[in-house]
Amino acid sequence: MIEYRNVKKSYGGKQIIKGVDLTVEKGEFVVLIGPSGCGKTTTLKMLNRLIEPSEGSIWINGADHREMDLVKLRTSIGYVIQQIGLFPNMTVEENIAVVPRIMKWEKKKTLDRVKELLNMVNMPYNEYGRKYPKQLSGGQQQRIGVLRALAVNPPVILMDEPFGALDPITREILQSEVKKIQRELKITILFVTHDMQEAMKMADRIVFMDQGRVLQQAPPKEMLLHPANETVARFIALQGIGSRTDRITAADLMQQASGLAAGEDSVTVEAEEEVKEICQKYDLSKYRRICVKDSQGLLIGEITVGSLLEHLTEWM
Repeated sequence: MIEYRNVKKSYGGKQIIKGVDLTVEKGEFVVLIGPSGCGKTTTLKMLNRLIEPSEGSIWINGADHREMDLVKLRTSIGYVIQQIGLFPNMTVEENIAVVPRIMKWEKKKTLDRVKELLNMVNMPYNEYGRKYPKQLSGGQQQRIGVLRALAVNPPVILMDEPFGALDPITREILQSEVKKIQRELKITILFVTHDMQEAMKMADRIVFMDQGRVLQQAPPKEMLLHPANETVARFIALQGIGSRTDRITAADLMQQASGLAAGEDSVTVEAEEEVKEICQKYDLSKYRRICVKDSQGLLIGEITVGSLLEHLTEWM
């Protein structure tokens, strides 16, 4: 578990980070987002002490990170940046093996790990292991940057706008790959982006920052449906997220209730059915209620058509 406790950072008398309190659970994917200059990258870099806090403290699994050996701290935290930072004079294998060599892994163990990681992203060792970064596409280079961060099985990975320079198709592929790896390996990830669509796709929880403060922490759909204030709502709306209903399900809008019964005034839908599909499938002018059932077919809640239409008006 990671804890930021009233963390502040100042430069030349100007306070950049103004008292961040943040807890990240083991295996959680947390995305830091907000306008340029809001403090998200500074907050990220303070975890591995690339930037030192001016006040407050950061704790990792119950230990103050300032009291940890700096080399051990940084080798236990993977780090991926937009610029990738591969060493041009090293092969793919050598780039991935940088941290294992620092930690004095045996050659066979290191080679086995390199092959394992390359297989995870469909880049077989025999084809790619001896290539140099200049021989790879941008997306392939970024994959190697991610694999290098994963090399020694770190429990935590920091990712600072890692896909910002990629084309949309490659970016979407890498987002899916990283999320899959994170779930399979149960890695804790702190991820910085300015793209709310990316945050919605990747995050278990989004942390919205502005002017060095945390304005809201919430799961993606909760932040979309219930922004904490006008700043968060405007940021979401300006990126066109507020007009999207395809990610919102019946379960997100329903009021839980027991003893429900479907009737002539209602239509019944699956809990995970998307609101967009519901609106396309049914003529809601004929109904007053939408009953919601779980995977076993039991009615677990309902949505009034009036409340659904009210939400739709807000999203348009």
